[in-house]
Amino acid sequence: MGATKPVENGATPKETVSVFDQLADSYDDLFRSPWEQAEDRFVGAALRRSLVDRGTREVLDVGCGTGGALALVPEYRGHYMGIDASHEMLRVARKRWANRRLTEFRAQSFEERLPREWAAIVGLYSVSYGLPPHDLSWRLRHLAGHLGRQGVMVLTLYAPAHKHLRHPTCPHERAVDVDQCHEAFSGSGRDVRVSPYSSNFGVALAQRLPRWAIPIAFTLDRWLLCLRPGRARYFLVEVSECRV
Repeated sequence: MGATKPVENGATPKETVSVFDQLADSYDDLFRSPWEQAEDRFVGAALRRSLVDRGTREVLDVGCGTGGALALVPEYRGHYMGIDASHEMLRVARKRWANRRLTEFRAQSFEERLPREWAAIVGLYSVSYGLPPHDLSWRLRHLAGHLGRQGVMVLTLYAPAHKHLRHPTCPHERAVDVDQCHEAFSGSGRDVRVSPYSSNFGVALAQRLPRWAIPIAFTLDRWLLCLRPGRARYFLVEVSECRV
């Protein structure tokens, strides 16, 4: 986003936004399989640790889409600001969360100056959109510059094994090297925890299992990915407050 130079697969930031503008009205219906719900519960637990358990009073959601992060942690009652470059996604978000207090949405790209410092920054499947992988460290440092010393960050990133099953021509997907996450926060005094989750094998297996067995299979899949993280579809990244 921001500048309009093409990324490695030929999609410009403008084209990336166009994809999400077209998907906006149906976006929330695309990811409701039992396996995807298990993924959501896993990410929701991380959001709960960072937002609810810590008593966080405000959060900035970058690439917020339709405000899906709020749905994963409904017990969070603090101030929420979501930013996104897709006006259509924001239109759906404003309608979806019209009755929630302390909620605002703003049309803005990552590269624009973010509004002040925040106690928490969240970016779910959004930080690497429209971005060459080698630029991830720069973007993470840019976001961290708007994080208060006691602030925390929760990100979900596409892993190299990720393969989009619904929209194979979608130009926004950018797999990342998680070493860049550690590099971005090196010397910052913040701890970075990276957890792989969800494999293509797990997704395929889930299609053959009864619904009640999905949470068990998901837990087993995550345990196996700790041994072979290269097979993960996603990484959960949790960045702590500054400890120095």
